[in-house]
Amino acid sequence: MAGFGSTRIGSQLEEPSSVGTGGLHFEDDEPLSFGNTDVSPDTAMSWNTAQTVDALYLGLSAAQNTFIIGEHADRAYDFAHGARTNPTVFLQSAAQSASEFSEWNVGKISFGLGIATVATDYSVGRNADGTNFLQLNVPTGASFELSVNDVAQMTLSATAVDFQDNSITTTGGGSLTGTWSDLGAVTTIDINGGTIDGVTIGGAVAGAGTFTALTATSLDLNGALDLDVAALGATITNTADGASSQVMILEGDRATMADNDEAYLSLRLSNDGGVQTEFARLTWVATDVNAATSVDGRFDIAVVTAGALANELSLTGAALYPFTTGGLTLGSATNPFGALNLSSGGNINFANGDVQWAHAAGQITFTGEFFGNNAASGGFHGDAAASATVPTFSPLRTDTDTGIGSAGADILSLIAGAVEVVRLTEAGVSGNTATLAGGTLTSGGTDDKILDLSATLNDAGAAGGSDIFRLIKGNLTATNTTGWNNVYLMDLQVGGSTRIYYDHLNTRLGLSSSAATQIGIEVDAQGAGNNIAGRPLLLSAGNAGSQTTGAAGGELFLESGDASGSGNNNGGNITLTAGTATGSGQSGVVNINQPGGTPGTDALGLTHNGTDGVLINLDSTGDITFGIGAGNTSFSVSAESVILANDILIRRDVNAGLTASTTQTQGQGALTAEVNEVATVANVNDTVTLPTAVAGLRIVIINNGANTLRIFPASGDNLGAGVDTATTLASGSNVVYQSYNATNWESI
Repeated sequence: MAGFGSTRIGSQLEEPSSVGTGGLHFEDDEPLSFGNTDVSPDTAMSWNTAQTVDALYLGLSAAQNTFIIGEHADRAYDFAHGARTNPTVFLQSAAQSASEFSEWNVGKISFGLGIATVATDYSVGRNADGTNFLQLNVPTGASFELSVNDVAQMTLSATAVDFQDNSITTTGGGSLTGTWSDLGAVTTIDINGGTIDGVTIGGAVAGAGTFTALTATSLDLNGALDLDVAALGATITNTADGASSQVMILEGDRATMADNDEAYLSLRLSNDGGVQTEFARLTWVATDVNAATSVDGRFDIAVVTAGALANELSLTGAALYPFTTGGLTLGSATNPFGALNLSSGGNINFANGDVQWAHAAGQITFTGEFFGNNAASGGFHGDAAASATVPTFSPLRTDTDTGIGSAGADILSLIAGAVEVVRLTEAGVSGNTATLAGGTLTSGGTDDKILDLSATLNDAGAAGGSDIFRLIKGNLTATNTTGWNNVYLMDLQVGGSTRIYYDHLNTRLGLSSSAATQIGIEVDAQGAGNNIAGRPLLLSAGNAGSQTTGAAGGELFLESGDASGSGNNNGGNITLTAGTATGSGQSGVVNINQPGGTPGTDALGLTHNGTDGVLINLDSTGDITFGIGAGNTSFSVSAESVILANDILIRRDVNAGLTASTTQTQGQGALTAEVNEVATVANVNDTVTLPTAVAGLRIVIINNGANTLRIFPASGDNLGAGVDTATTLASGSNVVYQSYNATNWESI
């Protein structure tokens, strides 16, 4: 080497490519080798042109693959680094230590010594704070951007971190602690055994947080969970294979607990203004929090009514009841319950025992009074002890000492004003004769009387009659008492007096009634089980009997009452009304039958005041003759014709003084009489319209107006000029139209 003389490298003298005043120079790809032999050195360094870009290349022996950088003074110290699979650089500390180094190879960078990281440096290293943190720092003002210790934990402090749609996964513990303003769109958060503490999941707008599945051993929100979605909010499932699985716990954890502490769950919906409004609330109450004795609770349900939220229903271990007295109705008029099922011994209690219905072994007992809804209705006296003078049932709620009681076993007492009037026993009926208005009540005997009511006649000359009601084997009998006009068999008092009486002086049975009472004789309707044939109701007068001469049949009179007094009173009416029919049936008729007599002589007479009247005769040919007064004939009706008597005229229906319609269209000026005199025709062709054609109908029209009259048929009819076509009638003229079918008229 010129200028330096010979240079020994190892134990041999080598001649470098060139030596200048600036040092040693090696040509391309000429190595500077170390160790072992020049043919197979342990390490060689050269300017390598085999690379894409020429580079300084340090080649290490595969047997060691180590490159140590340390202080020159420590060159004799063994740092105890073993062989490496890949080329590795060891950067030693200033101390002679086998553990204070940084190791860098293709698989990792490791740090054997912790050195305090300075926040203003760009650095990666192990922190020297005794916690064995590996830290990544960028001089942004934060202490450390990323710190990881030896138990697989990590602390991240940065303005923004982009995980590039990857997962943050912890195994066997770990946590994300602090406030995360925005995690962005995270594909997966797998909290496998860890916790989310003090974190808000969601956003300021609806739908910011979306969860397809949330699976965890425990979810500690430690604050609030806001799920805001457009579909199903949450589904919580306990997959444990057990008969009873706990799915959720809702807790209220108060440090200074006291009786009646409560927690509640609010149930909201949007009102029509778009505001979330609490419509219902579920509240659980710790009525007794003393664990040393026994804790007690209550569950309340509240709903909003008329804009106000109020508790309505409460449940304890003893009862289900309205939150306020009288606050709820069980069922409603439109949604009633199907049944009320009570256990054996149950009861229905009103007003804390004021009235109570209680069950006991096949019976219901009640206390208090039990009446119908009407103010005048009767009812039971639940607290009364029945006796001969104390009723347990009263027909009128305001008259509690009148009704039905009992004097003892197998005895029924009828009580009026706290007095036993009638007693019914197995032996029969007995009564208090002092309260029967002088009468007696007896039963039994040899004459098979079922019920015998009789009255003793005290005054034979008194007006009226005695009241007797006797039912003997279904018969009504009356005892004739000399000197009495009538014997009343039955006296009914229903808004008046209706009596069935026997008139023994005139030997007749009668019905009488006061003015306010109607007498009715009625027969049951005929049906499948009641087919009444013949004469179901017969009012018949007596026959003439078996006498040969001088006898006459009995007369049957239907007489309505007369009007008396000085006022404007009306006499009674007699009305015969036949029954009506429905469907295709026929209505009944009023049939007056005269089976005997001489045709043409004997008549059915309708008289007024017993003198003037109409006589109706039916002769042997079947013709009917009508006449006014005896011997007079007005007209007769046969099967072929109606015949008027001499000088008898037919009077037609006439409308005179009519005014023709100025509207002058069909349907205007309708004619309703047979003879029609039109007095006013203000304009030419003012109009009248005939009625609808009926075969046999005849209409006369007289035009006394000043102008020509237009005549229309009814819609669909024909006057001879065509259907719905009008004809005219000159002033001062007349015309007669005869209908010969249901459509056509002919002028005659």
